[in-house]
Amino acid sequence: MLGPSLLQSLRMASEAPALTGRLPFFKDLTAREESLPFFDAPALEGHTLTSELPSAKLGMAFTHYHKTGCDFSKGLAKILSDAGAVYYDEGFDFEKNYSEVEYENGTCSASQLLSLSQVFLDEHELKIFSNPGSFFLLPTGARIVNFYRDPISLILSGYRYHGLGPESWEHEKVTCPRVEEKALNAIFERCHYHCSYFELLNSTSEEEGVIMEALMERGNIQAMQNNMKLWSGSPQVLHVSMEHLATDFNATVSCILRFLDLDNNTLGAAQELDTSSCNSASDEAKCEHATSSRHYDNEGLQILLEQHASWGPEFKAARQMSQAIFQRQASVFGCPVPE
Repeated sequence: MLGPSLLQSLRMASEAPALTGRLPFFKDLTAREESLPFFDAPALEGHTLTSELPSAKLGMAFTHYHKTGCDFSKGLAKILSDAGAVYYDEGFDFEKNYSEVEYENGTCSASQLLSLSQVFLDEHELKIFSNPGSFFLLPTGARIVNFYRDPISLILSGYRYHGLGPESWEHEKVTCPRVEEKALNAIFERCHYHCSYFELLNSTSEEEGVIMEALMERGNIQAMQNNMKLWSGSPQVLHVSMEHLATDFNATVSCILRFLDLDNNTLGAAQELDTSSCNSASDEAKCEHATSSRHYDNEGLQILLEQHASWGPEFKAARQMSQAIFQRQASVFGCPVPE
């Protein structure tokens, strides 16, 4: 659920109140990170394909996570539906699970989507699964486009986005979505559990803020990475990232359509989803969630995450796994390969 508009968020960010009292030093926060790893780096290796892609398909599905292409996947689904290429009912997506979990010191405002009983789709039916949890059970026989994002890119994008305060949960005290209790405590103990996430991000340095964003996104990234590894051996899953779209938008859309065995005649209509032209002055609806194209200076923060003593090797292993999968997809479906 969205809170204020983007322009309102920009104004609120500039007027964000500073927290009173002393916040713990950065070293106090980093001391908690070693006990909160993302994943076992040595175990992050994709599986080889178990078989070739069957000629028959039993429906189609998109899976996405926070900051991995929610707007793009929904927009493309609608374009395909309007063109008569698929049957997509916006009102019956398997959407986010908004059930709240109360912890001792705060609230997890939404959880990952849990696996349902086995789902079967009709041949031309398209469904969207938002924020699927780890080891999610996919529809039988369907062709799946899994929207993925490099963990560091996801963290940086989330940090810039949440710093503007566009989500309603950001303004509630000690509240985050899809966050486990240890991570929530590591974030909010800094203000003695008396602040909102928005207030906290805007009362710390960028270095501290991006670490808190990493902790907040940890569960989301773990689910995304676990599922990518689980599905990496399935020929019925195509993994597409925001970096694909940034590298070559048209080639990426064509790759998706080729994988889904759909005509390429919707490529022109899909141009409305290209956010590469968005900048800090853009007020188009498609630019509301765009951060990578807003020209933030993230170089120092990226280095911080890449060289992080605990998380750096994990992020590197995740990138190596995804790159191997992307190279394989390039040879089979002609997808671009992000750098």
